[in-house]
Amino acid sequence: MSRIVSVVSCVLFVLLSGCSGSSDADRGVGAAAPGADAVHDSSFRLADLPEVDRPKVRKQRARLAEHDFEETFHRVYDEVVQDWTGAIDSLIESGQIEIGMSQSEILRLLGEPTGSGGDADRQWLRWYLDSPMHVNPAFDVELQGGKVTSFGFVTA
Repeated sequence: MSRIVSVVSCVLFVLLSGCSGSSDADRGVGAAAPGADAVHDSSFRLADLPEVDRPKVRKQRARLAEHDFEETFHRVYDEVVQDWTGAIDSLIESGQIEIGMSQSEILRLLGEPTGSGGDADRQWLRWYLDSPMHVNPAFDVELQGGKVTSFGFVTA
């Protein structure tokens, strides 16, 4: 999850700072100017920096422009999803998660769920992979009488 946050932070930096790799070298950059939050101040220009700092900022912009952050984000996100679903799959394949197990056993294996609901007769528990993506995997467990009656992956 921290890898996703790091990549998203880099992408947001590039998007908000105007570091697009275009030839407009005087567009806003992510370096903070005295008394201004440059990431949120679209009026900040490279020319506002002292002459000594301009080459460093241009070099940083050039390095950032070389990276395909969208591709990197999706690659890292896919790896995290595979790791997360793979860990739960391995518990299922090894028989540690199975129909008939108690609610306390499933909680011992997966920890506290990110969501739950139901009524006195039937309950459901959901473990959700939280990320900045619009659709993410979740693992749902349905319980009746405190025992697992079904489970599986869904997208939420």
